[in-house]
Amino acid sequence: MKRWIITPWVFVGSILLLVAVEPACAVDNLRVAYPSMNTSVFALVIAQKEGYFKEEGLNVELLSIRGEIAIRTTLAGEVDFFTNAGSALAAAVRGVPVKLVTVFQDKPGWDLIAVSDIKSVAQLRGKNIGIMSPEGSLAVVAREILRKNGLDPTKDVNLVVMGGDEVRFPALQTKTIQATLFNTAMRSIRSDQSFWTKLFCLK
Repeated sequence: MKRWIITPWVFVGSILLLVAVEPACAVDNLRVAYPSMNTSVFALVIAQKEGYFKEEGLNVELLSIRGEIAIRTTLAGEVDFFTNAGSALAAAVRGVPVKLVTVFQDKPGWDLIAVSDIKSVAQLRGKNIGIMSPEGSLAVVAREILRKNGLDPTKDVNLVVMGGDEVRFPALQTKTIQATLFNTAMRSIRSDQSFWTKLFCLK
């Protein structure tokens, strides 16, 4: 059998990608890396909490690791699977073989949100937009939204690499960044809707 790396979503939807690494015997203990807690990871969390993995003879450990780091740790054999297709696709361009296995969502679960005084994507010109990593799914989608709304992501805005939701949310609150992509179903986002506005919905 082969050992595989898994990763959910390519920019039209949440997916799992498999990347062959090296031959190995069947494993019972698996380490799965995910970049941040979002709807594309919920299936794994539910499967773990409801005991579905154990029913299949698997002991799965879920680890919060950014996409580009997850690729390196997976290729080093420290992680078995990862759930970030943007970083995986960037790696594929460099020759890492990838294969689509399943789709969690037919569309990404993010919305582009901004501080409340910005009412349109066009008003983001010259502003700071927070992303998780340079080539991850969040960055791919952010660039595509900007292009579709007439902005050049390389010239008209500043894409600021900041990490996960736990970093970007406070940065938006303090206006260190003026926009980012979030799943607006998140409890922390819903709890304080006074300072942000939704600019673009991907659903």
